Amino acid sequence: MADETTAVVSRVPAPHRGRVLTRRTALIKNGLFVLQAVLSLAGSFVPAVLGVFAGQEFFPNNAQLSFLPVLAGLGVTVLLMWVLIGQLLRNPWSSRYVFHKTRAEFLRRPDPIVDPNDPEAILVEIIPRRNWGQVMLENAEDQGFLLVDRERRQLLFEGDNQRYRIPARALVSSGVEVTDKNWENDPRSVPVGLVVTTFRDDRMGEREVPFLPRRTVAGDPLGGNYVERANELQRRIRSLTAE
Repeated sequence: MADETTAVVSRVPAPHRGRVLTRRTALIKNGLFVLQAVLSLAGSFVPAVLGVFAGQEFFPNNAQLSFLPVLAGLGVTVLLMWVLIGQLLRNPWSSRYVFHKTRAEFLRRPDPIVDPNDPEAILVEIIPRRNWGQVMLENAEDQGFLLVDRERRQLLFEGDNQRYRIPARALVSSGVEVTDKNWENDPRSVPVGLVVTTFRDDRMGEREVPFLPRRTVAGDPLGGNYVERANELQRRIRSLTAE
């Protein structure tokens, strides 16, 4: 009978291991994010540029009237920038690419402990503390699907490199932490929230794993930003130990 007070951590079999967190995937992911950012900024300024041309075309001899299309164009530019940059942060193309890449690779596996078609499975990244706030091509050490199995009261993680089966009784603690400790004093910062989960490992004792949730297989974004998504995942994990 399995020991329900410790987690079981195992490596993904070699033929299927390490097929997502590759240098090629990281380059494509970062390239898509930069491309979306550039196109968002460029698209936002189109109304302002059109406003300048409209003012010169329709009111060539009246400086006051020619400035009205410019003001209108600037207003639309600010609105577009707010919408497009918000979309970039909430639903980046890079995240969609990573989701489809991960799911496609995991569907090739004969025995995943988390079904990539399960609508409740959550795409997560595991980002160790040493990589928090670092500028790196890829700061995640693993990536895959996390399932909060309420029926069997366990956490299941099918990663690119490792698999975790964590019974509720093996959980030591779980809480949301923000990578940038000074985010409350910097209005320009985008706080990144992770669910730092500590559990008893069957071989190494206590182990800490920071999960960065992205979305569910069904498409639920879990929240409008990193912190909201982390709080939602934390709520689901807490439901395992509520009884």
